[in-house]
Amino acid sequence: LYLTELVQIDDSFPGRLNTAFKFWFHAWAMLSVGGAALLALASERVLGRREARAGNLEGGWSVQRIGRTVGWAGLLVTVATMITPPMAAVARSREGQGHGLSAIGYLERNDPGFFSALRWGRDELNPQEDIVAEAISESYDAGNRFSAFTGIPTLLGWPGHERQWHSDIREDARRAAIETLYTGDRPDQLDTVYDWGITHVVVGHPERAAYGVRVSQRFAGWPIVFSTPSLQVFQTPYTPDVFARLLYEDPVTGNAQ
Repeated sequence: LYLTELVQIDDSFPGRLNTAFKFWFHAWAMLSVGGAALLALASERVLGRREARAGNLEGGWSVQRIGRTVGWAGLLVTVATMITPPMAAVARSREGQGHGLSAIGYLERNDPGFFSALRWGRDELNPQEDIVAEAISESYDAGNRFSAFTGIPTLLGWPGHERQWHSDIREDARRAAIETLYTGDRPDQLDTVYDWGITHVVVGHPERAAYGVRVSQRFAGWPIVFSTPSLQVFQTPYTPDVFARLLYEDPVTGNAQ
């Protein structure tokens, strides 16, 4: 706790918000556990062993009476917190989640087309060669989920989290690239594809919500490598061979790095 008076995490959050949160969250949890033991030890010291055995204190308060009062107070707090488990169970049951630890199990029930796309992406795409483009969304929204669940890199994930964990993400440039890819003319699309090494473009619910229901038409002529009634994955003209060449060649001289 004292350390936060001397050290500050330099991130995207204003002031010391994240500094206090990251340190205090754990510190107060440990202090609450240790505080209970310290309170018991302090009480024994204050009351005194002799007075505790005699059972009487000045002012008419006995050790037994203090113990009963503390006990009833603790019981009241315990009973009050017992409402959390049933309320949490009811809330979770209304979310439509099934049993298990799979983070994508709900997609198999609610969006089977996208679930199939994830399985295809995991089997067919290579995170060392491929880069996918998706609609950008704010934190905890549906954008970027293909990349998140398959492990294939994308231009920009949740911008808020990207800013938090990386100091320079070129957010404006990446946003502009995605916007150009989904709304621009074919020459601008191709420039974006080659500038950023994009190998595949995802068109699903988030993309249609952001760029219109006919956004797929902007990629006419590009091979559709995966398709369901609700989602298509287009392959761009940017091939893995081009990706490898640009990765290992000097962009100015063309010589191997």
